[in-house]
Amino acid sequence: MKARHQLLAVWLTVLLAACGSSGSKKSAGFDPYTPDLSVIQAPDSLKQFILSHWSGVARVCPGLDFYRDDLAIDGINSHFDRRVDLILRVDGKPTSIPTEFHATGHSCYFSITGDGDSVIIPKDPCASICLAEKQSSSRLALPLR
Repeated sequence: MKARHQLLAVWLTVLLAACGSSGSKKSAGFDPYTPDLSVIQAPDSLKQFILSHWSGVARVCPGLDFYRDDLAIDGINSHFDRRVDLILRVDGKPTSIPTEFHATGHSCYFSITGDGDSVIIPKDPCASICLAEKQSSSRLALPLR
């Protein structure tokens, strides 16, 4: 009888852990003004670079606030001194991003140039999210200053 209770307790723990992890991104949402970079592995210097220029990105990309519940931080890429990317993952079933953006499941690269003067967004769906309107340019570059 005791073994049965222990087995039941283990199964309940596994079930609760699985349920808790699947919804954590949706409940927290993405903060477009002060992204929480503690959730990713990257050198502190890269995180500081992103954070020091991110207010400009939030200013020129109003869609980051509009669609925040469908976005999650997915990583940081460094391209030496040329640029640093903050990668945002679009949810697999977005609830606020228009379907005509064709952004479902995309990884969006918000590339801040090494001098911090601009942000480059290379994909149309991600540019559409940034500007909160359908885009068809192959590469969007916006000034941050």
